[in-house]
Amino acid sequence: MRSLAHRVLGPCLLVAATLGVSQPACAQQLTTGFDEPLFQSSNPSVRQFWLSHAAAEHAGIVRLNISWKGVVHAVPASEAQASDPSWSGYDFSVTDGVVRDAAAAGLNMMLTLAGGAPRFAEGPGRPASALAGSWQPNASAYGAFARAVALRYSGTYTPPGSSVALPRVRFWQAWNEPNLSIYLTPQWTGSPGHYRPASPSVYRPLLDAFYAAVKGVDRENLVIAAGTAPYGDLPGGERMPPAQFVRNLLCLDESGRRALSCPQHASFDIFDHHPYAIEGPFWHALNRDDVAIADMGRLTGPLRQAERLRLLGGARRHQVWATELSWDSNPPDPRGVPAAEQARWLEQSMYELWREGVSTMLWYLIVDAPPIPSYAASYQSGVYLLDGTPKPSASAFGFPFVAARAGRGRMLAWLKAPASGLLYLERQTRKGWRVIYDTRVREGEILLHRFRARSHMTLRASIGQLHSLPFTGR
Repeated sequence: MRSLAHRVLGPCLLVAATLGVSQPACAQQLTTGFDEPLFQSSNPSVRQFWLSHAAAEHAGIVRLNISWKGVVHAVPASEAQASDPSWSGYDFSVTDGVVRDAAAAGLNMMLTLAGGAPRFAEGPGRPASALAGSWQPNASAYGAFARAVALRYSGTYTPPGSSVALPRVRFWQAWNEPNLSIYLTPQWTGSPGHYRPASPSVYRPLLDAFYAAVKGVDRENLVIAAGTAPYGDLPGGERMPPAQFVRNLLCLDESGRRALSCPQHASFDIFDHHPYAIEGPFWHALNRDDVAIADMGRLTGPLRQAERLRLLGGARRHQVWATELSWDSNPPDPRGVPAAEQARWLEQSMYELWREGVSTMLWYLIVDAPPIPSYAASYQSGVYLLDGTPKPSASAFGFPFVAARAGRGRMLAWLKAPASGLLYLERQTRKGWRVIYDTRVREGEILLHRFRARSHMTLRASIGQLHSLPFTGR
C-alpha cells in the first residue's frame, strides 16, 4: 500500500516516503495536560488521587494557580520584603504541598500568578463597577511578588522547618484572561462612540515586570503571557475581543501589519490563548477578532509579524500554547454534547491545534464538577465522571487518533503515541481488525500517515494492549 508517513522526532518532522528517502522539515511535538482545580485541593488525598490520574492519562503538564491576594495577608514594608519567599506575610502552605505532589507524580507544572491584586497594589480610585483586585494593578508590586514565588519554587529553596528543598517550577504565567473585566480593568478608555483599548496598556507593564522578576531568578525559566479569552464585546463592553487585545499588546495597528509607538514592548517566551469553540473544533468564530480553535491564525499572524518587526522581548520565536478548552458532555449534563462526540472533538482539537502550530494543549477539567447550583452554572467537561468512571474522552486524551479524508482516494491518520513500541494502524473488517501499516514509535511521538483508501473506512491505532478509539474517516 502506497503511503507517506510523517513522524515528529525531537524538534523536527521526519518525512519517510515509500522510496526510502527521508528529509527533515521543522515541526513541533504536542504536550498535553490538564487544568483542574482539584489539583490544588487542601485535602492531600484528593489532589494526589487526581494528579496520579493525570499522569496515568499521559499528561505532560498541569496548570496550577496562585492567587496573589489570596496568598498575601499583610502589607509589605518594602519591595525587598515583598520579594522574600520567607516573608511571614505570605501563606504558601497549600501551594507547597501541591507543588511537591505534582512533582512526585512526574508532572511538569505551569504556575499562573493571578487571582487579583491585593488592595494595597491596586490603582487609586477603583470605581464601584470594577471587581476588587482588577483595577490597574501595580506592576512593581506584582514583579516583587513574582520574584518571591519564583525564588520559592526555584528548586533551591528549603522552607523553614523542612530539610528538603521545594521542587523547581520552570513554566510561569503572568495573569489570566486580561481581556476580561472580571480579571483586569479598565478594558476601555473614552466615551460611547469613541472607546479605545485600555487593558493592553495596563497588562503590558505587569507582564514585563513579571518577566524581569522570573528571569532574574533563573534565565532558564520560561514566561507565558496570560491566556486570552476567546470572545469579546463591542467597544465599551466587559470583554475585549482577543485579536484586538493582542494587536494592541504587541504594538501593532488594526491591520496587524504595521508597528505602533509604544512606551515599552511586551516580553515573554510563550504566547497563550483559551480557544473554546462553540460547535466543535473546526467551527469558526463569527466575529473577525474572536478566536476559536480553528481561528488561531488570527493571533499567530500578528505574533509572527511582531517578531519580524522586532517588537517583542523574550524568545526569538515564541511558542504558542492553548491552556484552556473543553466541552461539557452528556452524560451527565443534559445540555452537553454526547459523550462519544466529546471524545471525538477532544482528539480532533488536538490535531487541529497541532496543525496550527500549538505545542502545548491543556484540557479543562480531568473530572466533572458537581452540578452546584446547576449544570448550567458548572462544568461537566472532565474525562472522568464525578464518581470516577472514565468517559470515552479519557481514552481519546491518552491515545488521540484522528482519521480524515486527504484528497480523492486518500486518507490521513494522525496520532500521538501513548507508549513506545510497535504501532499498528488497523482497518475494521467483517472478520475483525486487519493491519494496514506498522512502524516503531516512541512515547509521545506524533505520527502523520497518508495512504490510499476508500471512503467510509473505520480505523484504529494499537500499541501492545493499548487501543485508540475507532475513527470512521469520510
